[in-house]
Amino acid sequence: GHQLQQLSPTAIGVDVEVIRDDYPFLEIAADYFTESEIHALRACGPAELPWLFYRQWTAKEAVMKATGLGMSLEPTRLETRFTSESDGTVLRVDTLEICPVRTWRLDNAVCTAAVIQA
Repeated sequence: GHQLQQLSPTAIGVDVEVIRDDYPFLEIAADYFTESEIHALRACGPAELPWLFYRQWTAKEAVMKATGLGMSLEPTRLETRFTSESDGTVLRVDTLEICPVRTWRLDNAVCTAAVIQA
């Protein structure tokens, strides 16, 4: 098992996923990702597809947890944008009624070769 502890004066959300190569990435993305996120998945190569999918997924789940709304905050209302490998993820929320913070910065950390978290 893994344990994560964090003290912060601001909201924190964490999601950890085991990376699988045999997952229906584009089919799942069609239900939970924005058009630009799906476009980014389609544009990347097969070796990068699992990593990009899980970076997007863990970023969305981390923000949904940080807000305390969980899946009641529709994942398609959150959009991830990656600027580079070293930069954090900028995630935009399209509604202030649900979430008072419109832009989040997330840091990604790879725990092992098979696990990614946000």
